Amino acid sequence: MPVLIKRKNQAKNEIRRPGEPRRFIDLNDLHLSPEGPEVNTTVKVAEVYRYEDVFMIREFVHDGNFVIVDCSKILREESLFRNVVEELRHLGKESGGDIARLGESLVIVTPKGVAIDKQKVRGSLI
Repeated sequence: MPVLIKRKNQAKNEIRRPGEPRRFIDLNDLHLSPEGPEVNTTVKVAEVYRYEDVFMIREFVHDGNFVIVDCSKILREESLFRNVVEELRHLGKESGGDIARLGESLVIVTPKGVAIDKQKVRGSLI
């Protein structure tokens, strides 16, 4: 099903006809699955509550997965947060991958052979 992106200056009636109800699509009903070869790489999301959680993340990265690490639960404990981020940096180096912060409390770690471009792509409002 193609998705059309409308520009800001287009009339609202071009997007939805008068009297036509809004259509909500539940993405779970679409049963989207990748076509082609079997998926070997996944994106994992991990929450860190203590320093030892980094060792679980290490296994995921060494298996070739991307891991987005949510450090929001330890953000207030500054020394723990610093130690976890330092260990994630070490993990990125040792695995041949890369690491970057995605925000105040999110960090992404990539597997071997995947670099992260640290420059942000800034879009304009549509």
